[in-house]
Amino acid sequence: MGVQLYFIIPVTILLVAGCTQQLAPNIIGLGDLCSGNGCDSYCREKSLECEEYCIAHPENSMCQERFSFVYKEGYISPQIATAIPSITVSTTTLPQTTVKQFKLAEPQPWVPDVMTQSLPLGASSTRLTLPAPLDKISFSGLGAFGSHQGGHVEGLDHEWIDVKDGTPIGSWGDGEVIYVQKNNPNDTNSEWRIHIDYGDGLIGEHMEVKTPLVKAGEKVKTGQPVAFGNSVGINPGYHSAEFNLVDLHRRDSVLTDRMTYTGAFVSPFDYLQDSAKEEIVTAFTKQIIEPYISKGKSIGAVTPWEPYLTNPLIFHNQYKGKLAGEWFLISRNWSVDSMPDMLILLPSNTKYYNKQKIIAIDEESGPYSILGDWEADYYSKRVTFQTETGTYYGIFELNESGTRATLKLEYETAAYPTSFTNKASTYVERNYTGRREDAYGFAARSSPS
Repeated sequence: MGVQLYFIIPVTILLVAGCTQQLAPNIIGLGDLCSGNGCDSYCREKSLECEEYCIAHPENSMCQERFSFVYKEGYISPQIATAIPSITVSTTTLPQTTVKQFKLAEPQPWVPDVMTQSLPLGASSTRLTLPAPLDKISFSGLGAFGSHQGGHVEGLDHEWIDVKDGTPIGSWGDGEVIYVQKNNPNDTNSEWRIHIDYGDGLIGEHMEVKTPLVKAGEKVKTGQPVAFGNSVGINPGYHSAEFNLVDLHRRDSVLTDRMTYTGAFVSPFDYLQDSAKEEIVTAFTKQIIEPYISKGKSIGAVTPWEPYLTNPLIFHNQYKGKLAGEWFLISRNWSVDSMPDMLILLPSNTKYYNKQKIIAIDEESGPYSILGDWEADYYSKRVTFQTETGTYYGIFELNESGTRATLKLEYETAAYPTSFTNKASTYVERNYTGRREDAYGFAARSSPS
C-alpha cells in the first residue's frame, strides 16, 4: 500500500481559544482582544486588529515593547501602514531597560538568481565580516539563509556555519555584548547563546556555543574571539558557529518573538562589507557552484534548488492561486509517523533546477517522507508527485478566503482519488512566525520550544 497524506479541517481551528475575551481586572493584556501569552498567537493571526488597537492606544506597553506587525502589501490597509512610521523596540540588555525607535525599511521585491540580496531602503546601515577566515569554513556544510533541505525544510532563518576545530568564532562586527546565557539554565550540558548589538538596529545571536569568551556589557571588535561552538557530529573536525541576525528596521521575514527586541531574521551574507562579500561569493562559486551545482549535483547541505548564500523563504502569500508555499499540518497533532507535518512545495526559482521541488518531513524526524518534484493541474485540481520512492497521484483544494490559506490534500499510488475521504489532510500556510511557535499556536505541538 502507498503512503497516505492526511490533510485539513476548517480554518477556525487556527483561532486560539480564549484570546477573544473580555479581560478581568489586573490581567496584562491588549485591550479586550487577548490576555497573557494568548496575545502572542492572537496578534500573529489577527495583526490588523492589533495594529488598529495600538494606533489608538500607544500607551499600552505591549504596543511599545512586545509586538510587531507585518507591514506588507495585502496584509494591512495603506492607512494603517502610513499611521505607523516607526515601532518601539529594545536593543539593550535582557531584561530590557531602554528602548529605541527605528523607522521601518521599505518593502523590496526578491531578485532571482543572485548569490545574495541587496538591502532594502531603510535597512540597518551596519556592515559585517565573516566569523572566521574562509579557509577555516566548511562550504559543503554551509546551511545558507532561506529555503533549505534538512531538519528545517520550511527554511532557515539563521545560518549553519562549521568552523575548523581550534579556530575561535569571531564577532561579525564591532559591538556590545548584551546577553550571555545558557539556552536552558537548568541543564549543565545546554548550549550557550550570545547576543551582540552591532549598532543601528542590527543584532546577532551566536547559537550552539559550548564556551563563551565574552560577558554581557563587554565591547567587542570585528573578528575578536567570542566563543567556541559545540562539535558538529555530521562534520567531524569542525565546531558550530551557528548564527542568526535580526534587523530591527525590517518586517519582511520571519519575526523574532524569542527576545525582547522585535525585528526580522535576515541573511548576514546580505550585510557583509563589500570586500568580505566578494571573497565569500568568489570562493563559494569556485568550490561549490562550478564543480557541483552548475552540473545539477548536490554537495553536503547545498542543492541545485537551494543554491545561493541567500535563498528565499517560500511564503504562499507570494504565490496566490498556486500551490507553492510552506505548509504546516493542522488536521492532527504532529508526530513521527507516515504523515508529513511540514509540506514544502518550492517553485522553480533557480537557474540550476527547472522543476518544482517537493520536500515533506515529520518534524525533525530524520529521513524525508517525500522528496521529489511536483506538478499541478489547476483546472482539474490534481497534483502529481514524482519522488524517489515512486509516483503519487493527488487531488487538492486550495482555500485562500481566510486570514491564512489552507490546502486540503489526498493522494494514492495507483491513480488519482475520485473524491476526498477521511484520509484527507489539511495544511495551513506558514506565516511570519517560527514553526514551533506557530504549531503550538494551533495546538499541533504541546510546546513552543
